[in-house]
Amino acid sequence: MTGTGTATIQIKDVNDHAPWFTDHSCVAKISENMEPNAEVLQLAAEDRDTGENAQLTFSVVSGDQEQKFYMVSHKQEQRGTLRLKKRLDYERHSEQRFNLTLKVEDLDFSSLLHCVVEVEDFNDHTPVFIPHFLSLAPLPEDVAVGTSVARLVASDSDSGQNSEFTYSLLEESDPEGLFSIDKSGVLSVTQPLDRERTPQHHLVVIATDHGVPPLTGSATVQLPLLDVNDNGPEFEAAYLPVVFENVVGPQVVKLNQTSTLLHAVDRDSPENGPPFHFTISSEYRHINDFYLQDNLNGTASLTALRTFDRERQKEFLIPIVMSDSGRPSRTVTSTLTVTIGDQNDHAHAAGEKNIFINSHRGRMPTTVLGKVFSPDPDDWDNKTYVFEGHVPSYFILNKRTGFLIIKENAPPGTYHFQVRVSDGIWPDAVSTVAVHVRELRDEAIYNSGSLRLADITAKEFIELRGKHRSRYDLLVDFLSEMLSVPPDGINVFSLMDVRERMLDVRFAVHAAESFLRAERMHGYLAAHKQKLQSFLQVSVLQVRVDECPGSECAGSGGCTSELKVRDTPTVVDCGTMSLVSVTVESTAVCSCTGRDQSHQSCAAYPRNPCFNGSVCVDTQHGYRCQCPAQLEGPECQQNRRSFHGNGYAWFPPMTPCFESHVSLEFITDVADGLLLYSGPLAQLQAWDHEDFMALELVDGTPTLKINHGSGTVVLQLPSNVNVADRRWHRLDVRSNSKEVRFTLDRCSGAAVMEMEGLGTWLTTEDHSTCEVTGVTPNTDRHLNMSQVLQLGGVNEDIPYIYPQLQHKHFTGCIRNLVVDSKLYDLGSPADSQSSSPGCPATDSSCVNMGFPSCGRRGRCHGEWGSFSCQCVPGYTGHGCEEEVPEFSLDGHSYVQYQLASPLPARRTWIQVLVRTRKHNSTIISVTSKEQSEYLRLEIFQGLLCVFFNLGDGDYNLTLPTYRLDNGEWHEVHLDRHDNEMTLRLDGGGGQREVTGSRGRSREIVIDPSAVILGNTFPSEINKSFQGE
Repeated sequence: MTGTGTATIQIKDVNDHAPWFTDHSCVAKISENMEPNAEVLQLAAEDRDTGENAQLTFSVVSGDQEQKFYMVSHKQEQRGTLRLKKRLDYERHSEQRFNLTLKVEDLDFSSLLHCVVEVEDFNDHTPVFIPHFLSLAPLPEDVAVGTSVARLVASDSDSGQNSEFTYSLLEESDPEGLFSIDKSGVLSVTQPLDRERTPQHHLVVIATDHGVPPLTGSATVQLPLLDVNDNGPEFEAAYLPVVFENVVGPQVVKLNQTSTLLHAVDRDSPENGPPFHFTISSEYRHINDFYLQDNLNGTASLTALRTFDRERQKEFLIPIVMSDSGRPSRTVTSTLTVTIGDQNDHAHAAGEKNIFINSHRGRMPTTVLGKVFSPDPDDWDNKTYVFEGHVPSYFILNKRTGFLIIKENAPPGTYHFQVRVSDGIWPDAVSTVAVHVRELRDEAIYNSGSLRLADITAKEFIELRGKHRSRYDLLVDFLSEMLSVPPDGINVFSLMDVRERMLDVRFAVHAAESFLRAERMHGYLAAHKQKLQSFLQVSVLQVRVDECPGSECAGSGGCTSELKVRDTPTVVDCGTMSLVSVTVESTAVCSCTGRDQSHQSCAAYPRNPCFNGSVCVDTQHGYRCQCPAQLEGPECQQNRRSFHGNGYAWFPPMTPCFESHVSLEFITDVADGLLLYSGPLAQLQAWDHEDFMALELVDGTPTLKINHGSGTVVLQLPSNVNVADRRWHRLDVRSNSKEVRFTLDRCSGAAVMEMEGLGTWLTTEDHSTCEVTGVTPNTDRHLNMSQVLQLGGVNEDIPYIYPQLQHKHFTGCIRNLVVDSKLYDLGSPADSQSSSPGCPATDSSCVNMGFPSCGRRGRCHGEWGSFSCQCVPGYTGHGCEEEVPEFSLDGHSYVQYQLASPLPARRTWIQVLVRTRKHNSTIISVTSKEQSEYLRLEIFQGLLCVFFNLGDGDYNLTLPTYRLDNGEWHEVHLDRHDNEMTLRLDGGGGQREVTGSRGRSREIVIDPSAVILGNTFPSEINKSFQGE
């Protein structure tokens, strides 16, 4: 029989292998600030044996004489950790680098590894000054700026950048910055010193090393100053001597309540001070009013030599000459003011006072109106004031001071009452007061005229000048005569002292049921400025207050002056009259007002922002204007005006942005004429701006004259250009700082050569017949337009002869005057002659048998004998009678059109109404046949954007600020002329409109079958529109 079995033979390990380190080299870097027991590095070893023969022990066997390190063995894991045993000090040379020999061993065998531990310096020593306190020899206080005072040197035991440092002065020890210290430690004087302010300086010098974190050390420098006789004597006190009138002289003058002696002091040291010597200045010495006695003991006495009358002279200014005893002596002259005290030697009389109150919007806080007027040569009397008879309940009288107070919200009207004035000596007088309370509406403020006057205050403006009338009354008379309105229609409602002896005057003029426009008043005042100055006997700095010329807006888009009306009134009181002004402040706003105009709610505006009686409607994006079909523009402006050859029309001043764009269109059959003039209306004075701009037709050729304030540049198109052809033409004036570009009809007739798809280098164009450029001379860079804009001619009834102009009037029509996206309303000029709204020469084409040619839903653009219709959104057809279908798109659909005829290559005009809540989608897309050129109107991140490629690259233009993804209906316009794109949202204007030019290519030949509504073409990228 046989059998099988399994035998297990266990082989017992014998320790026949030595352990070894897995790394062949060992380098570690540690900082000297490492804490004891911190890990330096870990080492691993291997041993082919097993069990207890593979349990390894690690140790440091050499290179560590001071036992700075030790090793921890992890026997089971066959690794060891080198740790720090004691703190290190890098400043000891022996502790900057350690060459350690490490050993790993089992029960019988071992291996060694050489390990280098490099110690890095830690910033643990502060800079040290030796000595840390330095007392310097006294220095004269008049030592020259730049003088070196001392040199200080610090040291630091650390190494490298930890031992490099920077010197400075502790700010608290030198708060005025009189000293400085350079990088080498030299302390110098940087500002003039003054011993009288600081007799001794204690400067703390700081040395800061460059370690991380930095450490500092300090030293103190004591520097006393020697006195120099740089101060003369001065009065010991603020003497206020009083000599009463009617007292027979001579009498010793009391300089204060207790003494008749005049004392002096000197801020210099005693050797440069007393004794002092006194005398009266030589030019006053022979006047028999006062005598000064030097008492030769450091004091002086003053004697009044005669009897004085306060009503003739209220005070005397006596020049006192004082000398000290320094070497050399220092002499100064100080003025001693002697007041002549009043005695009640005159009777007071009854007076009359008129108080004019302007209550803004009928709101008026409780206000002190001024003092009841009771003329009295004496002015130190203690009078008592009480109402006499019936007084309206709206007034309060301070019995002691005579100040009259009106209570809050007193109603408009004229109030008369009397006040009894008593002084206890002379008979009582009864003064009369008339208070005229007028409600000042916003319409008056925003139609107000303004003047800035020089070298005058508000009080001086209203006070009587001896037997002469006040300037207030003179201005009312001047305006009444110049504007042919009765004086009671003129309200000077604000006098503001804006700067020292500079006055702003604001006034409103009411005539024929309405207020005169500011442009009319400013125009006539500017034209008669010299006469106004002579009449008022005051310098007129500005007609129409404008803060922009002196503003610091150069780095912004533009500048305009903005009015702010404060709730607190300003009171100007002067004897017989008191004016309670509405506080109106003019401030410079640094922005391009045309382009930066925001749209708030209708109620946020003091008057309807929509023109010509149109309706203001609130939306999520602010107001919109609902306009009749015959009015165009975002605010329902009348955009056309006709001129009959001998007239003009005045409009608000142009305030062009620093990068400005002015455009207008005109039609005429007369070769010579003046389209536009904005500039001076009178002979210039030294401080006046010479800026002007004029657009003229000379023999049928458009000409631009423009002056930025330092010389005129004339730009004229070629003489073979003739625009007197009974066709509408457009002129554009673009100014970017000093560079000016003058363009006719957007150069739409210029020859353009483009090779499709081959790049911009094959794009050529000839603008020689439609555009001219130039640079304004000298230094001024921007237009400062503060005067009225004259359109279609100038007013020749004023004295100015307009030397800048070749022609003074225009025959024809002007439309669409736009300044930096702001469309002018040409319907209601401030002043006009031989001019009327609309354009009969072309408007007649827009009426057929008494009915509008474009129906009720179209805007007719009349030509000379023809017309075209621009339909309001939602309608189309020849007479705008067809409704455009409305599409609701679900995000995966689109509408593709096949156009019956090709579109112009250099002009694209798109109008569409959209409503969506989707943040990103395509509204409409068109492409060329090769699909290399395209136009896409999109909603991109909620904003209106056009993406395009006209053959020379991909570009885009975005309308910021307003979002389209809010679920409201929005009217979207894209207007392309060549490479200039204009986006308009909800009618455009301000921040609802943006224009930009990108690239150089100007043409796109659109494939009539590649017009896609609601998506792109081709539609492999889904940007489909969701909405209506």
